[in-house]
Amino acid sequence: MIVLQFLKNPHAVHNLTLPVYAFFLFPPSTFSDMQASNYQRLLSTFRNTKIFLPVIHLPDDGKYGMKAVAVALEAGADGVFLINQGTSTRNIVENLIPRIRKEFGRNTWIGINSLGSPVEEVIAMSGKQPETRLDGIWSDDAGVDALREEVFLAARLALMAARNATDWRGLYFGGTAFKTQERIPEDLLGLVARRAAGYVDVVTTSGPGTGREADVARIRIMRDAIPSAAIGLASGVTPENAEQFLPYIDVFLVASGIEQGFGVLDPARTKGLAQIIHDFKWHKVENKGSPPSSAARRKRY
Repeated sequence: MIVLQFLKNPHAVHNLTLPVYAFFLFPPSTFSDMQASNYQRLLSTFRNTKIFLPVIHLPDDGKYGMKAVAVALEAGADGVFLINQGTSTRNIVENLIPRIRKEFGRNTWIGINSLGSPVEEVIAMSGKQPETRLDGIWSDDAGVDALREEVFLAARLALMAARNATDWRGLYFGGTAFKTQERIPEDLLGLVARRAAGYVDVVTTSGPGTGREADVARIRIMRDAIPSAAIGLASGVTPENAEQFLPYIDVFLVASGIEQGFGVLDPARTKGLAQIIHDFKWHKVENKGSPPSSAARRKRY
C-alpha cells in the first residue's frame, strides 16, 4: 500500500515520517541483493566485464555526432553516451538515436546525459518505440549528495514511478559524490555510495571537475562501501591514467580524455583506451556472474 501511494504521488514523501517509510521501502536485508542484482544487469547487458562508453558532445545541433559515434564503435567501445551540449534532448531522442540505430544496428547501446532535465522527463520522452529506445540515462545528481533523506527518497520514488509508468528497463547511471554537487567529505562517501547503490543501476562518480582526474583514495572508499555494486567513473580518465582505476571501476564514461576537439573523438586515443579497459582481468574469480570482492578487484591474473 505504501509503495502504491508513493508511485501515484512521489512528492508526497515530504509529508511523511521518512525513517519509517524508508524502512518499509528499502529494508536493510535487501541491500546486498540489490547491489548484486544491479551488477548482474550490467553483465547481462554488455559482453565485457569492464565497460567503455565514450561520451559524445554534440555541437552545431549534432552535425558531427554520427562521425564521433562511428569512431567510438570502430575503436571497440561498448556503446555511447550522447550529451545535450550543443543540441536539445528532444533532437537526440527523436532524430539522432533513430539515425544511429539505422546506420550502426538496432542493438547499438545508446545512453543520454540530459543536462537540466529530470530523469523522469527523459524516460517519458523516449517512449516505447524501439527506434527511440534509451538503453541508459545518466544524471549528474542521484539525490544523495544533498545528504538530506527527503531529497534522496523523492529522487528514488520519482524514478520508480517513471519506470512503472513507461516500463523503461534501461540502466540508470546516478551521479554520486559528483563534480557538479557539493564535495562530499571522505567520512560520508560510504554513506552516499550505499544510498545510491540501493536504487541506481550504476553508481556514477567523478573527479573534482571536468577533465580532472579522480582521487583513487576516494574511489576506494566508495568501492569498499559497496563491494557488490556497479560503479562508473565520469571524468578525467585518459589512456595514460586509466590503469589505476581499473580494480575499482566497472564503467568508464569518457569525453575530454579522448577528444581532439569538442565533440571530435581521436581514433587512436579512443582505440587505445578501449584496449586498456577491456584487457583488464579479474584475479581468480570463480563465478564470473558474481561481483568480485574488494580484495579481488585489486588483483590481476
